[in-house]
Amino acid sequence: MQGLHDRSTDGTYSRNLKKKKEEFVLNRSSVLVSHRGLSLTVVGLNLAVFLYGRENPRNYWKLLDKPGCTWTLLTTAFCHKDLQHLSANMFSLVPEIPQVLQVCGQSPYQFVAFYISAAIISSYAQRAVSYTRWTQQWSSRFFIGEPISMGASGVAMAIFAASCFAEPPWASPSFLLSALTLVRQVTLDFGGLIHNKGNIGYAAHLAGAVFGAMYAYFNADRYLWSNLVHLFSVYLPKSPPPTPRHKDLDLDEIVRRLNESA
Repeated sequence: MQGLHDRSTDGTYSRNLKKKKEEFVLNRSSVLVSHRGLSLTVVGLNLAVFLYGRENPRNYWKLLDKPGCTWTLLTTAFCHKDLQHLSANMFSLVPEIPQVLQVCGQSPYQFVAFYISAAIISSYAQRAVSYTRWTQQWSSRFFIGEPISMGASGVAMAIFAASCFAEPPWASPSFLLSALTLVRQVTLDFGGLIHNKGNIGYAAHLAGAVFGAMYAYFNADRYLWSNLVHLFSVYLPKSPPPTPRHKDLDLDEIVRRLNESA
């Protein structure tokens, strides 16, 4: 049918059909990377880990960050003390995902990399304050305690800081409000870190805020992510193109061809 249309329209039908397919793919891709799917994924993962902890408390504590374990830097970001802790982090994190998607160039893969990086960096900052020998000597002068790194609050701070710089209309009221809120939260976290106000991971909050702000402000989507994608696409071994496979001939077809050749 397509060939019939091409003969009657000088190939215009195929060109128009190809253009419509490309437009459909573009529109469909924008739907696939919508913030709803990512929000449901983030909430679902954190809720699943929380419910797992209710059923297996002993194994749940193994996911918390501890010195000498590298993988707990990531798993501790999905652990929460109670339902109130989980709800507070999700309600502060999810509304900012659309803005962070803009920072990540609407790429779900880059958003996942941003989320994991923020979790590891914030957890490592809290570990440095809590467990490192030289930081213990420094922090003992200011009565800084050793809170356990737990929860997605560091990631939430990174996402909120990145959303403040998602679009730089510096004079807009929304940016000024977000910037003032970020400065206020960073000031409170720094004061809490110095004066040891409660068993809260202030270092994780500060590290997450710095990471998110730098990621968005310095346009990491262009200068970091694009270069990484190009690097892996060039230097990673590529699979060879598939060789054409001919359809196996049945016995009757072989006999027919032999008779014709004879």
